Amino acid sequence: MHASAHRVAGAGSAPYSVVVLLLALALSAGGCGSSPESPLTQPSAAAQQCRDQWKALGDSLRGRDQQPDPSDLAQRWASALATVDYYTTSATAGDCPGPLADQRTADDRIQQLSARLRPFDISYQMSDVAPIATDYLLAPTPQHGRHGKHQPPTKSQVRRALATLQTQAAASVSDMHDGWTEASTVDLTDPAAVDKVVSDLSFLAGDSAPFQSCLAALRVLRRLQTAAGAR
Repeated sequence: MHASAHRVAGAGSAPYSVVVLLLALALSAGGCGSSPESPLTQPSAAAQQCRDQWKALGDSLRGRDQQPDPSDLAQRWASALATVDYYTTSATAGDCPGPLADQRTADDRIQQLSARLRPFDISYQMSDVAPIATDYLLAPTPQHGRHGKHQPPTKSQVRRALATLQTQAAASVSDMHDGWTEASTVDLTDPAAVDKVVSDLSFLAGDSAPFQSCLAALRVLRRLQTAAGAR
């Protein structure tokens, strides 16, 4: 009786060590797929304040990476925005004001270079003068002699100038392709290198027949702008 009972108990019971192992595995499996909440999930107040400053900077730059003219330096703005977007979601308190100030300085350098490149960018200049030229062509022919020394060009002159810009602007940009490529890659912290970009574009512009044709056309339309402003 006792022997039979012992055999049954022995057959239906696992050794103690096995039971402990199975229990440990069961507890481990029960916790699978869950993890303790990290105390770093939410940024500190100082970190969030810093991120908000990065976001404000990004909001002020948004869209510059989509501008079409070569002097807009869209590729540089795309890179700047990628950096800003990274810090907007991951900045710590230590990323303000140091790295934020550095980024603003870098952005200022892009703007400064862009301003220096505008005179060589026919497509940009055309977008500035085309609206007033179009309005002038659609308006009644003005009476000459009413603008003092700021006489506007004739409608036929404006029409020819506008046609020249429309047909030659793309060729002008293409002629200066190497200069625009250099402008998109130059080290903006190197003043001598930046000066060389401007000098190279000036040389290319002087050697480009489409650019020179567009430049003459722009002079006509700038006269129109001056006359319109003098009225």
